[in-house]
Amino acid sequence: DLIVTGVQTCALPISSGRTVRRIETGQTDLSKVCFSPTGHFFLTASQSGQLGLWNSKNGSLIREYHGHHGRINVLQWSKDGRRFVSGGTDGIACVWNIDNTKPYWLIRESNLLFPRPSISPDGNRIIVGGYTGRIAIGDIGSRTIESIVPLSGGMIKKIYFSKRTPSAFYYSSYTLKVSLCFAFIPD
Repeated sequence: DLIVTGVQTCALPISSGRTVRRIETGQTDLSKVCFSPTGHFFLTASQSGQLGLWNSKNGSLIREYHGHHGRINVLQWSKDGRRFVSGGTDGIACVWNIDNTKPYWLIRESNLLFPRPSISPDGNRIIVGGYTGRIAIGDIGSRTIESIVPLSGGMIKKIYFSKRTPSAFYYSSYTLKVSLCFAFIPD
């Protein structure tokens, strides 16, 4: 497990609480850390838009990604670990292939302020919620937005696909009193 403290990322065993490894990331403004499904890699994101892919075993930086120009609030891996998505305060959501430093698909929709993306378990679709209370549903292979749908509850706080039903997703809102809502993607 990694704990982020300032410019350092530390690996701590949960049982003892002692530091077993300290990784200097060089990023002074880390905003997110996210492990790959295998645990072999982790991503770091910063408030200035930097993204880094790191080796979990030896702490070496493998690759830096370029596509954001502001704080990155969301990172999520695809189930197979070959792609990940990011979303930030610059109004951009990105789909990334881990082997390419440029976004595979850069999504900039005016209807989605501060996008919150999620990638489907099969890695074929993306859903992006925003502060406007709308979601964009897209096909990753064709890089097209299929539809933009308003949701009840206003500003989307978190959104993610159901692991069991690929056409369903969960979301939470800043304005709804219910903490989690369930919805289906329209055909």
